[in-house]
Amino acid sequence: MAEVLITLGIIGVIAALTLPIFIAKYQERVYISKIRKAYYTLDQAVRRAVQEHGPVDYWYIDSGDDSFLRGAQITQIILPYLDGVKSCKSEDAWHDKRASCFAAEYDYKNPNGGSAAIWPNKYLMFMLKDGSSVSVNSQHTSTWCTGKADDYAIACGTITVDITGPYGPNVAGKDYINFMITKTGVLPLGIKGGYHTNSFEKGCLELFYNCSAWIIYNDNMDYLHCPEKLGWEKSSSCKQ
Repeated sequence: MAEVLITLGIIGVIAALTLPIFIAKYQERVYISKIRKAYYTLDQAVRRAVQEHGPVDYWYIDSGDDSFLRGAQITQIILPYLDGVKSCKSEDAWHDKRASCFAAEYDYKNPNGGSAAIWPNKYLMFMLKDGSSVSVNSQHTSTWCTGKADDYAIACGTITVDITGPYGPNVAGKDYINFMITKTGVLPLGIKGGYHTNSFEKGCLELFYNCSAWIIYNDNMDYLHCPEKLGWEKSSSCKQ
């Protein structure tokens, strides 16, 4: 009996040590799956809108310098190509729970516990059928959709996604991620050779919210575990 109790105790200790790791890995797989689904869903919606209305920079957007209002107008054009979405409006989006689409701005953190910047559209946001919240903002220029990025065609704006909606953990690089909207579709951020916040080194390893390219192309979130090993010219996972 004593030997059985000792064995059970050892098994309990091992389980206590390893179970949190397995749970964390499983949760990462859930995040990755939902991020990939959001990416392909949004890209297809934009491409379908482009087929009917022409490239994004041809869309009738008439809101001057207000990048949020331009983003809302872009959103209105995209919404018919998405199934079962819930629209969320908030006139005071910076100070509330974003009408149950996004958590409050100050709730978003990076994996190290510091604050993470986030800019959901204060006029119009929406939620996909799986509960992922989405916001579109255009470029912060008076001549929108003409901001040339060296590493991306023409950048028309940013798509912010929180795959858990207003609920936790609200962590950049986990449930909160960004994509770029271009003239013809959607691209992930943090690509090889990207400039400044579009780069993996800055946008993902420092800011965390621009890790979507790493997730889409490498199918992992290992930047949370061994950042010193990773890079487009280095290892693509902690195992390599």
